[in-house]
Amino acid sequence: MSFWGVEVLPGKPVIQRFSKAKGKLHISQATVSSDIGNGSYNIHCQCNVREKNPILLCSFATNYQRSCRIDLEFGEEDGDIVLSVIGSGTYGVHLTGYYIGDASFNGQGN
Repeated sequence: MSFWGVEVLPGKPVIQRFSKAKGKLHISQATVSSDIGNGSYNIHCQCNVREKNPILLCSFATNYQRSCRIDLEFGEEDGDIVLSVIGSGTYGVHLTGYYIGDASFNGQGN
């Protein structure tokens, strides 16, 4: 396994492409940017997979919740994943997780 992380900003989608060498991507956590202060904002993070309609990954009302656990895995069959942030304000969402590499690629195979 190896760490993965990205900050997704409003109006600046992030495209995540599958890499055979890195393996599947597991997204574990989403956290609103730390510079948000004490304001109250609605922020949503979504993804598009295989050019289908966007799917909401998480939603934050920042005066109540600023972090959430996610348990999603994306592989080669999913193609490009487009991650984006929508909602009030100009604050981003930090997504973290890890790659699940094939044992033959990461030195753990026989």
